[in-house]
Amino acid sequence: MIIGSIAIMVFVSAVLAQETYLPFLSLARDIPLAPGLVEKNERAVIFDKPQGRIIRMVAQHQEGRQEGRQGGRQEETNAAVKAYYQAILPNLGWIYVGAEGDLRFQRDGEALTIILNNNAPEIVFEITPLKPKSY
Repeated sequence: MIIGSIAIMVFVSAVLAQETYLPFLSLARDIPLAPGLVEKNERAVIFDKPQGRIIRMVAQHQEGRQEGRQGGRQEETNAAVKAYYQAILPNLGWIYVGAEGDLRFQRDGEALTIILNNNAPEIVFEITPLKPKSY
């Protein structure tokens, strides 16, 4: 567990220290793809409505495309992806609002949910309008 945590910190530090070009999601040009992820553009969906936009994008671990990664290794990869987004998105104005398996952020009237599944190599990004508070 400690070794896994150290590996995640080293991974995130190395990524943040790099001054190289990072690819961004095609329908959300201000959300970078974590290292090792490739967007599956054919799975992207966008709806514009008066209350705001609804976007669903899917990325996949590069290694997961060739080998059906599962189990502990997938959990380690997802933990590194989770740590990456928790470190990088606040710098882009997204406010971290918690995680219950998924990562949740808010910014400018929108909610971003990043869904990680330890049984699949896919990461799902969903942007939806924030629901108005009911009093």
